[in-house]
Amino acid sequence: VINQIIITPDISPYIHEWTEESRMISVKINNMSQTEIAQAQLILTITGIEKGEVAVVRSKVFKIPASGDIILFGKQLVDPETLSLEESIKSNVTATNRIPDDNYTLCVDVIDLDQDSKEIATSCSPFFIRAVNPPILLQPGDNDTINIKYPLFQWTPVKSVNKLELRYRIKVC
Repeated sequence: VINQIIITPDISPYIHEWTEESRMISVKINNMSQTEIAQAQLILTITGIEKGEVAVVRSKVFKIPASGDIILFGKQLVDPETLSLEESIKSNVTATNRIPDDNYTLCVDVIDLDQDSKEIATSCSPFFIRAVNPPILLQPGDNDTINIKYPLFQWTPVKSVNKLELRYRIKVC
C-alpha cells in the first residue's frame, strides 16, 4: 500500500530536475504483508486538467521489504530512459525541456514484476506548474549599503496565476 506521495510545493517544471533534487518528490510505501516484493517498480503518470496525460515514466526495479516501509526519492523514482511524452507536447517539451503550465495530478502505481506486472497499489497527488515572472527589487538598489535598523524593501507587483499563493525567499547579506 502506498501511504503517501509527497511533492514539494515548488516542484520544478523540468522533469530532469526531479532526479537531481532528491526531496522534490518522494513516495512512501508500506508493505503490510509478510512477503517481500523482490521485483517492484513504480509507474508515474502525469495528467493535466487542460493537456490530459502528458508523461509516463517508470522507476528502476527495487525491493519492498516484508512488513516494512520504504521511502523513494528523486533518482529512485524517475528513470529518465523510460520517459514517454504525449505526442502533442513532445516537440514543445523537447525545445524547452519543460512540461507545460497546467494543474496536474501525479499518480503512482506500484507493480509487482514477479506477478505479471500486477498492480499492487496506486495513489495520486495534485500539483501545478505555472510560469510566473519574479518580482524585481525597486528599493533599496542592488548592492546598496543600508545603515538603518529596519529597512523597507519594495518590489514590483506580481500577478498570481489562478489566485495561487506565491512565496519567495530573500537572502540579506
